[in-house]
Amino acid sequence: MPLKVLIMSVLLALNACESLQVENPETTSQLAGDWVLTKVFLSDAYDTPCGYATKLDKTMTITFDTKKLENESSPTFSVSGQSAVNRFFSSYSILSFDSGTGRGKIKMGVVGGTKMAGPAELMDCESRYYSFIQEAESFEVLKDGDKTVLHLGRLKEPNSAPSRDGGTYLIFEKSTTK
Repeated sequence: MPLKVLIMSVLLALNACESLQVENPETTSQLAGDWVLTKVFLSDAYDTPCGYATKLDKTMTITFDTKKLENESSPTFSVSGQSAVNRFFSSYSILSFDSGTGRGKIKMGVVGGTKMAGPAELMDCESRYYSFIQEAESFEVLKDGDKTVLHLGRLKEPNSAPSRDGGTYLIFEKSTTK
């Protein structure tokens, strides 16, 4: 019986650790600023922001703010941007971050937005974009030559078994214009 209690205690402690939120200026500065969506990674292949069948003439963006939101007990920050048709807003909390690898765990809030209508294919693209953002659980900030790149979504864990599932995530480039 004591072994069962010990196991339950360990599981409860591990579950509590997953909800630990990080408020570190270095961590939030990794995400801070404006990012432009360039492509989407779907397990083992790249896709365009809205899929190859859809022609998009609008830049899709995301902006991470580093000012803590008021009335929040844990470190929570705002995020906003432009989707295929509408502007959107949400919140995020960083659960963990490894400055050595540039990888972290993130919890995104519910995505809300303006309510303008557009062509069905762009509204579908917008729904897909919102889903990727809201379901994101990890991120990675990388240098690619002179560009800074952000992967946001469900990243493959570095030590996981080889498989065709390399994760599903959005790929952004840091914006150089404001």
